[in-house]
Amino acid sequence: MKIWKMLWLSMLVLLSLTGCRTPVSSPSPTPQTSPLVSPLPVSDSPVMTPLPAIDPALVEFQLDGPLMAGEMQVSGTGVAGVPIIIMDVSRIAEIGRGTVGQDNRFSITTGEPLVAYSIIGVMVDETRPSPYTVEQLPCGETCRDQPHVGLLLVRAPVRKP
Repeated sequence: MKIWKMLWLSMLVLLSLTGCRTPVSSPSPTPQTSPLVSPLPVSDSPVMTPLPAIDPALVEFQLDGPLMAGEMQVSGTGVAGVPIIIMDVSRIAEIGRGTVGQDNRFSITTGEPLVAYSIIGVMVDETRPSPYTVEQLPCGETCRDQPHVGLLLVRAPVRKP
């Protein structure tokens, strides 16, 4: 009998430490005092808030083209607010970075002229905050996971003028 009393008291102490209140006379909890209720305030809830929806009219990232050797500007369309990196995929080199504007367009000046016959790609800059996860972004026909580079949302060749 002593063991049961000690277990009962231990349980009450644990419940009181977690913020749950169970009347001693009631063996089952009432809806207001359920031990399943989280003692955390709503602001500390571990449940993530829903992610914003992407405009269904925007199917995929696109580059304005054709890209020509010697140019120092890469422009196109994408999802607003997404930070991006412009890569010369052939050399595995970053040549520019920026953010897609609220009008779903981007225009980024590269640090060097585009090289003929190279492949230019756009990837998400995961080092900066974005309203979307990479998995949420549209990935069309030109989207490719490039070894040693990463997920290219769009890619296109540079032509010789």
